[in-house]
Amino acid sequence: MTKDNDVVVAGMGVITAIGDNISSFKESLKAGKSRFGYLEFQCNDSEKKYICSRIEGFSYQDRIKKEDETEITKFCKKLRNASYSSQLSLITALEAWKDAKLDDKEIDNKTSLIVAGSNFHQLETRQMQEKYRDKVNLIRPAYGLTFLDTDVVGVLSEAFKIRGEGYTLGGASASGNVGIIHGARQIKNQDADRVVVVGAMMHLSEFELQGLINLGAMGGASYFDQPDKACRPFDKKHEGFIYGEGCGCIILETRGSARKRGANIYGSIEGYGLCLDANRNPNPSMIGEATAMKKAVQMAGLNADQIDYINSHGTASVIGDETEIEAIKKTGLSNAVINATKSLTGHTLSAAGVIECIASLIQMNEGFYHPTCNLDNPIDADLNWVDNNLKIKKAEYALSNSFGFGGINSAIVIRSKNTIQGE
Repeated sequence: MTKDNDVVVAGMGVITAIGDNISSFKESLKAGKSRFGYLEFQCNDSEKKYICSRIEGFSYQDRIKKEDETEITKFCKKLRNASYSSQLSLITALEAWKDAKLDDKEIDNKTSLIVAGSNFHQLETRQMQEKYRDKVNLIRPAYGLTFLDTDVVGVLSEAFKIRGEGYTLGGASASGNVGIIHGARQIKNQDADRVVVVGAMMHLSEFELQGLINLGAMGGASYFDQPDKACRPFDKKHEGFIYGEGCGCIILETRGSARKRGANIYGSIEGYGLCLDANRNPNPSMIGEATAMKKAVQMAGLNADQIDYINSHGTASVIGDETEIEAIKKTGLSNAVINATKSLTGHTLSAAGVIECIASLIQMNEGFYHPTCNLDNPIDADLNWVDNNLKIKKAEYALSNSFGFGGINSAIVIRSKNTIQGE
């Protein structure tokens, strides 16, 4: 494969609780800023609250009104009845699209779309059921489309006139990485020249949140009155992940295509690993995680000691954190600098892999490692942690981990733009 056919990231867009575009997200990473509060629901006659890193003040209509008039934004401004997940997907994809210097004239059937994740509309489905429980025949016709995950694909493909391959791709919390991997494969197999990968938001209701708490996966009980302290990846007081709202988009492309258009190149996807544990249950597997990391490093043509930085899965699950540390050591990656973006954003579930790929590229290219909030007493003091303080250091190669329920293990190796520009 020639250098011009390398898979690069040519555009990025993001919305999280700590930043509603790439610029504000970058500043929050550098500042180690988190934003945890509460999601509140009415359950019978009582109120139920869950700690969450919640997107505040987002208005789809206000964001679209500020955009220049193009064929894409004309569609976006006329869009009605889109789900919240579809709205966030459109805004992040639009940011990435503009960032990549793309326009309608360049789109053909060699541009693909992958929407990473599943179960995007749980809260809206719950609200619809409650509203129309006693008048089912009056449910609005559009609901026949909007309850489907594939409606996010349809909305994005119509907005951006994408006619290549397109689908949703579920891998639980590993979905974002799995989407990136499948996008890279399409380009390597010459099935696409560019792939729009969206890590879409899972908009959860109280039923999913309570189920995750009852499963023992979600935490927050010990710091319920101090929500900013509840998310504690790799800290001795960790007790489970904290849900975070968010959506991210990257444009994957051949290097030659991006350079020809004069687009930004943020870095390249050098390798990836993806494997299963043959296990339906949520408990992680050290062997599976280590296998995914090892495959990614080997595909990149690297030795473990060449990985400078690991953006960990780092959910703050007790067994999850311990297993990931064991797998990192097993793979020979103990010397890499490690932090956890989820300590700032919360666990954005299906969107996490894409958001954390973006966070990794920002850090590598800007020469810093963001703090890991609440890492006061690491469960393993021997590793090279970024604790509550920013580290200034450049990285050439990063490993980004994402692991999902159902025994889905994924890892990607990312190379920074600083080391590929001269090639």
